Amino acid sequence: MHDWTNYVDQGKSVDVIYMDFMKAFDKVSHKHLINKLKNFEIYEQLINWIQDFLSGRTQAIEYTV
Repeated sequence: MHDWTNYVDQGKSVDVIYMDFMKAFDKVSHKHLINKLKNFEIYEQLINWIQDFLSGRTQAIEYTV
């Protein structure tokens, strides 16, 4: 947060992404998601963080009748 404030004070821009992970990826193939992120050239550290977050989580398919 300190770095962000300094950037704004210097007139630089700050990009922020808010993500709601609550069950967001339970229905998505984790392997395909990580591959897509790599194709979009997302920072490797962020991809690693997401991969760690998804590690051990189960995936579910919801059926509605």
